[in-house]
Amino acid sequence: MAGLIRAARRKKGLNQAQFAALIGKSQGMVSRYESGESVPPGDVIMHCMHSVSPDSISSDRVQALEQLRQAAEALLSAIITLQEVDSSDA
Repeated sequence: MAGLIRAARRKKGLNQAQFAALIGKSQGMVSRYESGESVPPGDVIMHCMHSVSPDSISSDRVQALEQLRQAAEALLSAIITLQEVDSSDA
């Protein structure tokens, strides 16, 4: 994810403070996203995905996007399971 955030910021030609203002976060938070110390929320990820064109996505970014897709599928599966458990308790 860190590479995606950095790539989106650089593609826009912004420093971390400018990019942070654009996405409504602090410069420190952008730094933590880019270092991999923190995981950005979905809205930031989506903004960055739209900012980076598919032809400029390197293999590490493709891998990060695949991991994101897998995490989304796992989350959706968990939500469905919780709904099924909740409806069977009713």
